[in-house]
Amino acid sequence: MLIVCQSSKQWIKEDLIKTDLINQLDIAYGLKQLLIDSTFTMNSLRNAPASELAKILGIDDYVAGLINNAVRRLVDEHTNVLLS
Repeated sequence: MLIVCQSSKQWIKEDLIKTDLINQLDIAYGLKQLLIDSTFTMNSLRNAPASELAKILGIDDYVAGLINNAVRRLVDEHTNVLLS
């Protein structure tokens, strides 16, 4: 029998939500996989400057800027839906 503690259930739930949101980003599949495999949360992705994303993910600043813009658009879309 598998026993899963509450914190593990919460982590799994958060990870599934993160994966779902990342898959909604308007970026290349490979970049989505890179973000899913990273330790970033959606909140940290939204708040991280492109230069920090570039450094941590090992990508150039331009591509990190594309990710940054896609994350902000997605967050804005979800915020607008929630506020409507």
